[in-house]
Amino acid sequence: MRFILLAIVLAVLSTMAVLPSARAQGENPFQDVLRLPMILKVAENDEPQLKLAKLCFNAAHKEMRIRYNYWTQGISEIEALLASIDRLHKLRFQIVPIANEIEFVEQKLAFVKEIESRCEKANSKAKFEALREIDEGSVAAFRIHLELELAKLKIASGPQAQLSGCTSAASNVVESPVRWEYKTCDGNGTGTDSPLELNRLGRDGWELVASICDNSAGGNGVVRHYLKRKLPK
Repeated sequence: MRFILLAIVLAVLSTMAVLPSARAQGENPFQDVLRLPMILKVAENDEPQLKLAKLCFNAAHKEMRIRYNYWTQGISEIEALLASIDRLHKLRFQIVPIANEIEFVEQKLAFVKEIESRCEKANSKAKFEALREIDEGSVAAFRIHLELELAKLKIASGPQAQLSGCTSAASNVVESPVRWEYKTCDGNGTGTDSPLELNRLGRDGWELVASICDNSAGGNGVVRHYLKRKLPK
């Protein structure tokens, strides 16, 4: 029985040891900073820039976790903690550039709200009333800024924004200019013409735009019709 219990304990310890490197790259780093820190594994085939980004992320996550733990004990300033949260959030996009930005901001906002709840007098570890008030003001301003950022992202990604984008793109399309061809058609010299002939021209796409009677010396009073129609694009 003693050996069975020992085996169970060793199995649990082994799982905890593997946890930091096995956590998924896209997992929310703000979900529980009191757990073992997230560590992104640096692979040998990673590009140099990606390796540095992962190392930066690991360092930033460790910094945030340490600052959070110290702040909950009343020995770290809230401003430094909030700055570390913001820094980690930006580093995530260098590693996961196609990630859902709205989801990332929602995760950060949820974590900041958790911190804000700890700023209440009953939970705060601050030694002086003034420090508690400063903490409350700082985290409230940070939270409101995140809520504004989230609202803008949701508006920008909404159907109306997509429709606006399509309209804007359509307005940038320059339409080809309309091209015309023209012709003249002389009448019978009496000022009247056969409606059948004009109807035939109309069916062919010709539009009568003007009729002028030529009363010049060589015109002999001929009625001259001017017609136009669109050329195909």
